[in-house]
Amino acid sequence: MPYENLKAADVKTVVGIVWRCFDLSIMANTLPSAELCDVVLDPHDLNEYHIFNLNRLTDLHDIGYEHTRKRLPFIRRSLESKRELLETIS
Repeated sequence: MPYENLKAADVKTVVGIVWRCFDLSIMANTLPSAELCDVVLDPHDLNEYHIFNLNRLTDLHDIGYEHTRKRLPFIRRSLESKRELLETIS
């Protein structure tokens, strides 16, 4: 995904440029929305995979699952804080 530095080899072909533009357009649409989220899950290990690498769906699922499982304490704290905040203002 485009959240890392662009390597020079990534833009040496027309196809590479098209994919980079696609990645950047996704980033441009998701980053502003991410600021509105209580929790954002961004498993960096997924950066090693192409967005349409459908042959590795099990691997992609497992990476996302493990990342989420490791972040569960933070997710719980965040949601509990949100619940407490909502209770104080209502």
